[in-house]
Amino acid sequence: KILLNESMLVDNQEAMHTIFLCEIDNHKFKVESYVIKFGNKVYDLVSWAPPDLFDYVQNNFTNLVRSFKFIPTEEQFR
Repeated sequence: KILLNESMLVDNQEAMHTIFLCEIDNHKFKVESYVIKFGNKVYDLVSWAPPDLFDYVQNNFTNLVRSFKFIPTEEQFR
């Protein structure tokens, strides 16, 4: 079940932010994902936890994502 699906920027790069619930092998998880496009590459940052622990880890994951800095390479200037 998708709880959140939004476009946003991460360090001024296009990103898709998604939070959803899933079940794997009879275990429930809440998953947060940032899919970030940078140049000709795509980065997928994912955090998952049991739903009752998700809020506990979400702040740390959000801070980690905010700390990302994308540095252009020479190839991207061509």
